[in-house]
Amino acid sequence: LFIYYLGPMFRAERPQAGRKRQFHQIGVETLNTHSAVNDTELIIMMKNYLEWLGLEKYVVKLNHLGSAEDRKQFASELSCYFTGVQSRLCKDCQFRLSQNVLRIFDCKNESCQPLIARAPKTALSAEAKSDFDKVSSLLSEARVPFELSPKLVRGLDYYTGFVFEVTSVGLGAQDAILAGGRYDSLIHDLGGPRVGASGFSIGVERFLLALEARGVHLEESVLKDTVYVAALVHGEETCSFYRTIAQSLVEAGKRAHFSFAKGS
Repeated sequence: LFIYYLGPMFRAERPQAGRKRQFHQIGVETLNTHSAVNDTELIIMMKNYLEWLGLEKYVVKLNHLGSAEDRKQFASELSCYFTGVQSRLCKDCQFRLSQNVLRIFDCKNESCQPLIARAPKTALSAEAKSDFDKVSSLLSEARVPFELSPKLVRGLDYYTGFVFEVTSVGLGAQDAILAGGRYDSLIHDLGGPRVGASGFSIGVERFLLALEARGVHLEESVLKDTVYVAALVHGEETCSFYRTIAQSLVEAGKRAHFSFAKGS
């Protein structure tokens, strides 16, 4: 199930370039799925949207947080390491050390960067590594440029598994315009059922600043036709064939949809 939303949001943090007290956000969510194919489609959808609006130069950064046990072990190793250098951390990172040590990787303070660079690296379980390898392979197959970013953890604590971020120029130190990943436990933690989920959100004001920095001025654009690509044979092994057709339609200026799930 794919859903999306857009509208005004509010934050309490100190305002920065493109980060206002009130801002607007576009969000995309996929629910009830645990598939690496689904996660890949999420990033391909994001790529098509950004490029359709005119943002051609950006960087997609990927990481994988591993299983629950992977994260628990990694957090323990990080706590030991950063406790040993605690006096050299900035005040924000000293607070993060006591709350969620992974958040230290989000720090943009120059004084903390050498300490972060020498921090331990996560070790993925076989299942988590297989999942990440599958996403990376499918993205390469779909010609989506990306780079691996082992220090990418995202600022929210509910992320599990793969995470990603898109950065662009013209925004200062906080250069992310879009970010997301997998959060399989979030709905259950909020009182709902156990269903897989992944998604991303775009900060509209920051995205507009990024477009402006590239000299892009949005004009009204209408895609007149929507084409549905119907798969006669379902399964991950045939998914790339149908995706290639759908991607060609998108590049030709059409809306294209296809299902990668088994069904009639």
